[in-house]
Amino acid sequence: MIFLATPIWRYLDVRTAHSLAAAVAMTTPDETIWWETIDGDALISRTRSQLATKFLNEPRLRDADVMVIIDDDVQFSPDDVWKIVEGARETQSLYGGIYVTRSTKPHPAALIPAGTHMDFEKTKERRPVEIRYLATGFMAIPRKVLEDMVAYEKFDDISGGHRLEFCSLGVGKHAMWDFFRTFNIREDDGRVHYLSEDWAFGERARQLGYKTYADQSIILGHRAVVSVTVNDLAEPGYALTEKAAASKGTSILITEGATEGGAVTEEMALVTSLGRTNEKAGKDVALGVLKDALGALSKSDVEYWAGCGTALGLVRDGALIEWDHDIDLIVRPDGPNCAAKPCDHYDIAAELIDDHMRDAGFYLSRRLGTPERGYGLTYSKDGVPVDVFFLYDSLDEKFAPTGKVHHTIYGAYVVNYEYDAAIFDNTVHRRFSINGSSDDDIAVPIPGANYIEATYGPDWRTPVKEWDCGKDPKCLVPA
Repeated sequence: MIFLATPIWRYLDVRTAHSLAAAVAMTTPDETIWWETIDGDALISRTRSQLATKFLNEPRLRDADVMVIIDDDVQFSPDDVWKIVEGARETQSLYGGIYVTRSTKPHPAALIPAGTHMDFEKTKERRPVEIRYLATGFMAIPRKVLEDMVAYEKFDDISGGHRLEFCSLGVGKHAMWDFFRTFNIREDDGRVHYLSEDWAFGERARQLGYKTYADQSIILGHRAVVSVTVNDLAEPGYALTEKAAASKGTSILITEGATEGGAVTEEMALVTSLGRTNEKAGKDVALGVLKDALGALSKSDVEYWAGCGTALGLVRDGALIEWDHDIDLIVRPDGPNCAAKPCDHYDIAAELIDDHMRDAGFYLSRRLGTPERGYGLTYSKDGVPVDVFFLYDSLDEKFAPTGKVHHTIYGAYVVNYEYDAAIFDNTVHRRFSINGSSDDDIAVPIPGANYIEATYGPDWRTPVKEWDCGKDPKCLVPA
């Protein structure tokens, strides 16, 4: 028997609900699932503890040997539930999947030891890797782990030790063992480590001798405004290794330290290997992604161009730049003067683009700006990030057109790239082949010849590997 537990704060995401229903429908005749939720409580440490206490104490669940926690905003394949159940039963330890934080810069919700190499790709077989801590929003927990936690006399912490307490006040109608109470430990280097509720739970299991496993065959979505997965980690700010990614998987190598609560610091450097374009296979993958993105935009009632580093590489080198980390595209809904129309025109265009990009197999990893202030969309496919910048008319203080246009760049700085509007009135097309085949080529629209010099200056033909998009372009104006 399996106890399926879902803590719900505001609502259960519809995609999570569909996945839950499909997972339950896969139940075999020799298996039983009991599903319960606790809703309306924003304190996740309390809700998780209450559900774990139900699993441990309630007579109707005494035959359940595994508790599966699935948060209300995590998307998964139905068979992933059975993978983590099998994994927990086999290892008798914590077993789950890695999802990423809900931020404009997604990070793995896991603490992964230095030197760990993980290759994320959806496969039928389970492929677990032992890590230190794992967020519990998609995790299977054997009953014995919880029983041992309750019985343990003293967990080590910075204050001399603690044990779990049974709490009946401050918990509403669900008395509980405080399985997910936070605490602090001192690391070997002397620094004090604050453990959030998931890390604290994992540390207690660790002190009892249990292990934590993350399954590389599971690709989870984490729903915020958009849904993000480990495949969306190829974002500006992450270093990309030179391994080509001809497959659709994601490879993560932790170097010099571990990811810390989703943060990446100087001591904790995260490197993702997603098929950098300096490898032939990576180039072909990136060109294929570019072709798919242009195909989606062609259906979206917008004018569109390759921009920034993508346009520079295609014009200067006849190829994508070796060390570039993404594809840059510029769009303008319905052509010139569209910025004079109501701002919802841009919102409608963004939704059209999103529909066609998703149909083409892209994930939307972030949506920045507003219709009034400059949209920016970032997608990912096959490990290749694609930035889509919306072009606007520049207006003076009286809101009159100035003959210039701009789009907004979001990163460490928020700036506008501004150009004479005439640059976008003259479009050139460059044709490129994928896999060396003329039967599989693409025509890439690029703004007029002055666009490259307006962005990169008169020395644009000289390659520059160290480039700060928020400081170095020649076309910058304040956002």
